[in-house]
Amino acid sequence: REGVRDENLKEPVVIPESVHRHDFIHNNGFKCFYTNADSLLNKMDELRLIATNNEPKVIAICETKPKNFRYEINEAEIQIQNYNLYVNSLEKNDERGVAIYVHKSIEANSVNVPSNPRESIWLNIPLNNNDKLLLGCLYRSPSNTKEQNNDFIQMMREMTQQQYSHYLILGDFNLPKIDWNIWESTSVNMADTDNRFIEVLRDAFLFQHVNTPTRNRHKENPHVLDLIITNEQGMISELEISSPLGNSDHSCLQFCFNCYIEYKKTQVQRFLYDKGNYDAMKEEMTNVNWENEMEKRITVNEKWNYISKKINLLSEQHIPKNKTTKK
Repeated sequence: REGVRDENLKEPVVIPESVHRHDFIHNNGFKCFYTNADSLLNKMDELRLIATNNEPKVIAICETKPKNFRYEINEAEIQIQNYNLYVNSLEKNDERGVAIYVHKSIEANSVNVPSNPRESIWLNIPLNNNDKLLLGCLYRSPSNTKEQNNDFIQMMREMTQQQYSHYLILGDFNLPKIDWNIWESTSVNMADTDNRFIEVLRDAFLFQHVNTPTRNRHKENPHVLDLIITNEQGMISELEISSPLGNSDHSCLQFCFNCYIEYKKTQVQRFLYDKGNYDAMKEEMTNVNWENEMEKRITVNEKWNYISKKINLLSEQHIPKNKTTKK
């Protein structure tokens, strides 16, 4: 497995924004969506639309919080209907946060991490025939201290040595020095995080599937920062790299994870907008001291986030839903 890469693997296809409205059909496996959102709150409408139109079973997000955010994000603000949400670092001011949404038709359980689980989420997903998937979403900050990088490498080594039949690890690893076409870093210091990370993947016989730049910033060279890591090359198919979520400078990654899995029957809830009690909603909105609430919030995004949260709360209270069984 020298180099841990198949030269015949097709390069990811760069596609236009219309991919957000494209639908895929997979007989075995499930669709996944990943991106670094660079602040998620002001992009939730777009993400919810992607979830509704494309129906990925797994949505993984890095950098859920903006830099220097003054208000604590509530999990209710970033929920997506029919998905279970797993988050880490929302309450920590010095971390950007990660999140995984798992569709309610899939069983998932949190996994305890032996070492420091800084900005990471690990889930166990049961598959057919007693197989099991270790799903991870990680963010490694480029400003990590030496100690934090050591913790990161230790966590990766511990988690990739677990007894799982399937591995799917997603995230923004911020390792721009690595050329994933040849699995080498431009750093000659083997103690650097880049070279130690490559060593971890090789020791565990893992594959990295992204070779096209995923981050483009004005006047900077594009880099492959967002990675998809598995323990078999054939586990990933139909990988497509599309335009960013909102004004993020990271591309979105959409792909199929190939495995055999039994879906649970779920109750899908949909709003019955024609039966909503809009008089009650209007009355409650009128009773809000909007001038006072807006003065508490400085930026346009902060003001909009409050309004959006209020509307969503009143919708839950005053608009009935129907339930349909769906796999």
